[in-house]
Amino acid sequence: MRVEIEAMLERAAKAGKCRVLTVRLPDFWGPNVLNAGIKPIFENALMGKPLPWLLTADVPHQAVYTNDAAEIIARLMLRSARFDAYTVLNYGGTTHTSMRSWFGQISALTGKPLKIQLHGRFILSVLGLFMPVMREVNEMLYLYENTILLNDNRVRNLFPDFRETPMDEALNETLTWFATHQLKRPFIRSSTNVAASLPSY
Repeated sequence: MRVEIEAMLERAAKAGKCRVLTVRLPDFWGPNVLNAGIKPIFENALMGKPLPWLLTADVPHQAVYTNDAAEIIARLMLRSARFDAYTVLNYGGTTHTSMRSWFGQISALTGKPLKIQLHGRFILSVLGLFMPVMREVNEMLYLYENTILLNDNRVRNLFPDFRETPMDEALNETLTWFATHQLKRPFIRSSTNVAASLPSY
């Protein structure tokens, strides 16, 4: 469906009916992100429960903090008059060496031990028999089983002054939001030295 929509927009833009700027992003996370892939990670981290992920937590994976994505999109919109009528750009956010290492950073901030729950193909296929959304997830598993990276050199060259929010700051803001808005309690950051408490891989 997305391919069909993009083709329709491209035809309209090239016919002079509109201008289209598409910004492609990897998985996004941050305050207010309540999709089924991200919400359980931060809520479980705050409660000391296993952090869920799909297939493997040990391959590099891109993810983008929503505040950073918003700034990039706003900057691109301000320059949109300089682009072609139909333009597609990538912003890859941060490439984590592995989700396990990123989960380790999250757990260090909460002061809870790192525990990861991986969902394999079998359980996902069974869930897909009863939940339509899980059937869609099964079609996208290649994104989690392999390392697939968006090349965003063009965007980064456009904005050489842009810097992502420091990971420690972004995670602290996200954990604070989930604790306050979802769990209805304050977030008390672990006093343990985060760098010293991270597991080594």
